[in-house]
Amino acid sequence: MTGKSRQELTMRLALRVEGSMWVAYIAQSETMEGAHLLGSIRMAIIQSSPERKAEFMRLMEESMGAVLREALGTEITFGEPHGAPEHERSGTA
Repeated sequence: MTGKSRQELTMRLALRVEGSMWVAYIAQSETMEGAHLLGSIRMAIIQSSPERKAEFMRLMEESMGAVLREALGTEITFGEPHGAPEHERSGTA
């Protein structure tokens, strides 16, 4: 590394219920400001199948990694998932 310190950008997969859809965004760790849409799926499809819900989450995480790798030109690692910041929680996950 050079004399410059590496800037760390903490991003998360943010999943939101929006009407009849479950919508995935790439968002900063503590805000939805400037979030980028990744994809969506109808709530009825995932509510009836925990397997489909898990598969959608896996696909969106992989998609987020691909987008960030392309944008940053570096490999991305994910930490342990955690819920949305308290001020963004709706209670309908």
